[in-house]
Amino acid sequence: MKDVLFLSPKSSDEPISPDDNDLSFANGDLVMVEGRQRKFQDISKILLTRIGSDAVFPTYGSNIPNIIGERLTGDVEGRVTDSVIEAISFLVEAEKSTLPNENIKSIQSLSVKVPESEPRQLDVLLSVILTDGSVVQTSVRI
Repeated sequence: MKDVLFLSPKSSDEPISPDDNDLSFANGDLVMVEGRQRKFQDISKILLTRIGSDAVFPTYGSNIPNIIGERLTGDVEGRVTDSVIEAISFLVEAEKSTLPNENIKSIQSLSVKVPESEPRQLDVLLSVILTDGSVVQTSVRI
């Protein structure tokens, strides 16, 4: 998933790397992602999962995968925006049973733009505020 990038560091004085999202091991065991890194993965995963593709949670996902490949008409950007808002709303509801300091509080900003370098694609730029006050930013190119 090279189109999914980290846009904000784990802490204010730590540089960020797309490689931070990769598998890592400690003492021969797979290490699970935690905190902001996990939230970044949660957001990216729900946006890139076709809604209805999970048999256990049929309402999990977004309509973004259904939009990939469509002509960029005037309503596509609005449909992507609506799909992101619906997916994040689903996460907010689903997180009510998890640790409160890792939950999404609100969407800080959301934009859908056609990149100048690739006029057949869309960049979805999303920033969410977590309940601990930190911000997670993500970018998905479709």
